[in-house]
Amino acid sequence: MKKLVMIMAASALALSACGGENGGGIALTQEQKIANTYISEMEGVASAIEAVHDEKSAKQAAATIQEMKTTFEAMSVKYEGKMDSAAGAMAFTAKQQELVAVQSRIGMSMSKLAMSNPALMKIISDEMQDMPDIAAN
Repeated sequence: MKKLVMIMAASALALSACGGENGGGIALTQEQKIANTYISEMEGVASAIEAVHDEKSAKQAAATIQEMKTTFEAMSVKYEGKMDSAAGAMAFTAKQQELVAVQSRIGMSMSKLAMSNPALMKIISDEMQDMPDIAAN
């Protein structure tokens, strides 16, 4: 019994020293990678929209949104038919606070932009129309 406890302790130390993709020693599932990528991409979109103050920055924000859509189209192809919907739901549930925060940032920034400069809002809203909502699936 004592030997088993020592082996388990050594295994736990070795696992934590390995440092997986999330820094905790355990490799992320593909669903967790998608959730992390989605939030990261949405953070980039939020930052780009928050930075809109003229036509050039609005076009840059639109390009950022387009890049995000391209990223998710590629991920969709890569993981098509390989996803576990329950694991996906759990991955996004674990990130719910971050997800709500970034969606709020985007919504508030777009509202401010729509009120202050509808022409700039139009530039980015065209790209926002078909933005993927991976988290809702």
